Amino acid sequence: MSAGYAITTYKIQLNYKHLDWFKQTQSLFDAVLAFYYKLLEKQPEALSLTNQNLLRHLELQTIKQRDGTPPETPLPFEKIPLYFRRAAINAAISMYRSYMGKLKAWQEGPIKRGKPSPPKCLHMSMLYYKGMYKDFDEKSILLKLNTGKTWAWVKHRYTGRPFPENAERMSPTIVIKKKKVMLHIPVKEIVEDSRTAKERVKQNEKFVAVALTGSDSLAVCTTIEADGRATAPYFIKGGKELAHRRKLLLGYTKRGSAGNDMTHTVGNAALSVPQEHRPNAKYYEKITRITDHYAHEVSRKIVDYAIKQGAKLIVLPELKESFNQAKKPYLGKTPYDFIG
Repeated sequence: MSAGYAITTYKIQLNYKHLDWFKQTQSLFDAVLAFYYKLLEKQPEALSLTNQNLLRHLELQTIKQRDGTPPETPLPFEKIPLYFRRAAINAAISMYRSYMGKLKAWQEGPIKRGKPSPPKCLHMSMLYYKGMYKDFDEKSILLKLNTGKTWAWVKHRYTGRPFPENAERMSPTIVIKKKKVMLHIPVKEIVEDSRTAKERVKQNEKFVAVALTGSDSLAVCTTIEADGRATAPYFIKGGKELAHRRKLLLGYTKRGSAGNDMTHTVGNAALSVPQEHRPNAKYYEKITRITDHYAHEVSRKIVDYAIKQGAKLIVLPELKESFNQAKKPYLGKTPYDFIG
C-alpha cells in the first residue's frame, strides 16, 4: 500500500503590538509585486519559461550582478530582502499567468463577450519564505517586518489549534483583515494509504456518496456497500433556517436602500459586486459568515457520518457546470444560495 501526503492549511491569529508595521510591510510587498507585474506586461513571451527560470530572468533584469554590472531596469526600492523579493516576483508571475490564461481562453472560446480585464488591484497576501521567519515553535514565531525606517525581527505569540505531531510546517502567508493579523500555514502530513477512489472501489471498499441540495436538507448522505447496495441514508437539515436568516439580512439591505437616491443593485444581485464597492457591506459580510458557518457544520457532520459507517472515502458531485436554475433547479436560484 503506497504512502502519500495531505496538505491542510491551519489559520492562527497573531498577537501584535504594531499593526502599522504589518501594513507597511504589506504595502511594500504590493509595490514590489506591481513593479514586476508591469515588467512582465512588457515581455509576455517570457511566460514560455518555467516559473523558476522566469524568476531568475526577472531578477537578472532588476538587480546588480556579482561582477558589478548594473541592471537594465533597476528595482526602485532599497534594501529589499532576497526572499521577500522572490515571494513578490512569484506572486506577480502567478497573477499575470492567471490573467493571460483567462484572456487566451476568451480568445479561443466560441462566444466573444465579457473580455477579461487586467487586475485593477495588484495585491496579494505576503508569503514568507524561510529567511523572513524563524524560531517557529508551539507558542511564537519571529517575523521580519518593515517599520518604515528599517527591517526588524519581531517576536509574536499566536493562538490557534495545535499542529499535529510529525507534520511539516511549510511557508506561512500573512493575511491582514482589518485589525486582525492571521498566519495561514500549510501543514504537510504523511498519509499511509494513498490509493485513489477508483482503486478503492475496485477493491470492493464501501464509500459514502453525498448530494448537496438547496432544500431543507442541505446534504443527503448514503453508504454504498461493497456489493453496490445503498444503505443508511442520512439527511442533514438546516436549509430552511439558513434561508430564513439570509432573507432577514437581505431585507435589511433593501430597506437600507429605500431612502438612497443612488441606483445600485440590492438583494442576491448585489452579491456579485466586489465587497469594497458593495452598499450595505456589513449585511453581506454577515450573509457570507452565516453561509460559511453552515458549510463547516455540514462538512463536519458528513465526516462524522463517514467515520461512524466505517467508510474511508467520501464521493461528492463535480460541479463544474453553470449554476443556471434551468439546468440544476436543486441548487437554488444563485450560487450564493448553495453551500457547496
